[in-house]
Amino acid sequence: MSVVPALWAQEKAPKKLKAKTSEVTKPEQKKVAKVNASEWKFDAATKKSLREFYKQYAESDLGLPSGIAKKVAAADPLPSGWRDQLSPGWKIDEAWQQRLHIVSMADLPLDFKVSHDVGVYLLGDRILRVDEGNKALIDAVRIPTIKLK
Repeated sequence: MSVVPALWAQEKAPKKLKAKTSEVTKPEQKKVAKVNASEWKFDAATKKSLREFYKQYAESDLGLPSGIAKKVAAADPLPSGWRDQLSPGWKIDEAWQQRLHIVSMADLPLDFKVSHDVGVYLLGDRILRVDEGNKALIDAVRIPTIKLK
């Protein structure tokens, strides 16, 4: 015969929790702020800062920091005429999104302006700023030391 402490005997079985239907069926929606593209254009100082930053990698095979160079080296080559696509407002579809390489903070100058609403990507020899809400190109800057076609 087992002895059950009096405290255990008094405990009630836990009640089953019912989830509200609205909580279960509604997916969480990410709110994306509207981006003022003119605030995110590359100004002359930012372009100069990017070009100076990437000069330190000019002697490497691709002219890129090792982390992003590995990603780029494994990617498919860009189709001819891709540069013609690059104009502000260009909507980046899923096929092109897969060709973009995210540029990490480690691969940017310390004073580079960033935001969760504006993505920074590499495409060929260009650094792009992209409105993450509507996947539209805000601006692009060519980095001459990057050796990608």
